[in-house]
Amino acid sequence: MERVLPLGPGGDRVHATAVHDLASDATIPDATATAPPDAVVLFAATFVLRDTVRPHWDVSIFLDADPDAATERGVARDAAALGGDGAAREAYASRYAAACRLYLEEQDPRSAASIVVEHTDPGRPRLLRIA
Repeated sequence: MERVLPLGPGGDRVHATAVHDLASDATIPDATATAPPDAVVLFAATFVLRDTVRPHWDVSIFLDADPDAATERGVARDAAALGGDGAAREAYASRYAAACRLYLEEQDPRSAASIVVEHTDPGRPRLLRIA
């Protein structure tokens, strides 16, 4: 969160533009930029509706997708960085799917989000709720 808070009231607007390198599984410490004073910030990431982070968002959108469809998209997107299709599938099965299940069960991001979009088919998103 410390890489996003500078975008809030009283912040210096210097923020992270990237935080994680997928191929090396390493943190990226020095990728920063300065937002203009009148910026509207869209922050896209996984697990951003955890209860410790929620108070920092004015509006939040949860993209709700079938887990199998989300895995297929993730494998297609990340296979090159993770060492191929098989390695990407293994990473999703052993690491990402378990983390996602815990997040959904413990944090209930669907209920916490201001807006919920059904996103199993990105070409046909469907608005489910606006709070």
